[in-house]
Amino acid sequence: MPSNWINHSISSTPEIKTSEDIANVAHWRIDEFYFLIHVELLYGSRRSRGSLPAEIEERLRGCAPQDVSGILQKALIAGSVMDSGWLDDYNDIAEAISVITQGYPKEYLAQRRALNDAAAGREMSNHPRNKKVHTGSASKSSSKAPTKSFPFLSLPDEVRNHIYRLTLTPEPLIISDWAIGSLPSTMLRRTEYDVSIASTGDTRRTSYIVLSPQRHRLGTELNLLLANKQVHREASKILYGREFQFRGTADSTLAFLHDHFRKLKMMSRISMRFTTGETIPFMGCAAVSSSSTTPPSTPKTSLLAWKKIFNILVRAASGLHDFELMVDRKFWDQAPWCEGPAAVFNDTALCQPRSLSKHSGNTENFLQHVAKLSGINFRLSIAGAGEDQAKRHFQRELEKYICEKMYKRPYMAVENISCTCRKRLLTEACAWDGQKRRRSG
Repeated sequence: MPSNWINHSISSTPEIKTSEDIANVAHWRIDEFYFLIHVELLYGSRRSRGSLPAEIEERLRGCAPQDVSGILQKALIAGSVMDSGWLDDYNDIAEAISVITQGYPKEYLAQRRALNDAAAGREMSNHPRNKKVHTGSASKSSSKAPTKSFPFLSLPDEVRNHIYRLTLTPEPLIISDWAIGSLPSTMLRRTEYDVSIASTGDTRRTSYIVLSPQRHRLGTELNLLLANKQVHREASKILYGREFQFRGTADSTLAFLHDHFRKLKMMSRISMRFTTGETIPFMGCAAVSSSSTTPPSTPKTSLLAWKKIFNILVRAASGLHDFELMVDRKFWDQAPWCEGPAAVFNDTALCQPRSLSKHSGNTENFLQHVAKLSGINFRLSIAGAGEDQAKRHFQRELEKYICEKMYKRPYMAVENISCTCRKRLLTEACAWDGQKRRRSG
């Protein structure tokens, strides 16, 4: 089979290539390369030279990932777009992707030369070396007889929504952590954070992972969101209208919320886990067998990150109406639950070292942060409550007590809140310091 892949990043590719520099790979790797460039160019954080021209952005939203280069080339040749700073962004993105995917398609070399020639003002149709580039999928389709497209957007709203639901399955989405040392090659635009390794005392950087209950990562079905603006808007309501189950560290939850600021208003159902155990090692979802349906327990939840999570939800989750709090069974050993729900709720050092509140300035426990939510249906689940009648009764009473606190809270959610920072590290992002968040529109 002919070689179709270059085993180098774009910038490190040698002028003269040997058999060690090129290989034959499965077509999905080539498709992945172009798909990542397409998504990053439209929605990514790597663009530093301004937004895409509206004319180009509209064409890119409706094109196949492999046709991106051809569309940019035609825009350069036509001269309809004066500012071409976006071309530098495109080249930078392609370089970054080639590093992540550990290589790039051999055909991309010809596309890159064609773009450089077009940017230099050459007439590509008369350039012998690059005539091949014009025979790509975009121009091939134009030489064929035009085909009649299906009027999808003319269908009734309920039919389109039913199609969205069939494509984007209604199962809950599980957000947890990648295991240490197993960051995926496709991880783009995800805020990263550090977690502690109890066995060594070190910290390692990782990020969150999004899974379905069958432990499948979301993939090609999300291409639906790239069709056009209307489909993206309508399908997003279906996608973000399902339940989101946060089962990882508090940092993974906060990083996810930061990366999806603009979609928080669409999130209606959230389930979140609080871990009180001190000695649980960090594993991450990638370390779990594929046969498992439950993400592993996480180390003790960071109260600081927990506080920041609810600062965001109170302000930005305007569509939230169901919230479930899950607490591990270590709660029964640390909380003064025999004294009643009021004593537990008002304990400022609940499930924390007694000295923490004095030295850190924290005067609110994790339940009090949850109680800041207003206008929602609240459900509390404490592991081990079903094993004892007294514990089961306490769980119901504590849930009722928190609901009463929620009813008295003012509703503060605002729809148009977004992120303005371009940081990739959580402790540097606006979700952490709260200084760069603004209203959009």
